[in-house]
Amino acid sequence: SYSENVIYIQEKLSRLQTSILNYFRLSFLVVPIWLTFLIIGFKLFFNINIYNFGDTWWWISQLIFSAISLPLAVWMFIQVSYKNINKRWVRFFIKNAGGEQATKAMEFLKEINEFKKD
Repeated sequence: SYSENVIYIQEKLSRLQTSILNYFRLSFLVVPIWLTFLIIGFKLFFNINIYNFGDTWWWISQLIFSAISLPLAVWMFIQVSYKNINKRWVRFFIKNAGGEQATKAMEFLKEINEFKKD
């Protein structure tokens, strides 16, 4: 509906453009649980119980990797947002995930939020 406030419409459009960023952010949270996908994938696609093939040290290394990567994945999930678009590394991730369009939309959302504060 174009009868609504212009700022409200622009904000809705910008949020739609940045939805790709949300999928990218969620991909960080998948990293610590990738071992689960490995086990399920081998069982579904190859009917192989991979649990029986891994030795003790391999399983320990996978669990350590998951434990170490969990806090990093949560931190990355929190940091990669339009609120941190001013950080160079966040811009780098966003440009590679959603391109220039998402970056511009996030910068515009930041401007809208600043405008609403005034």
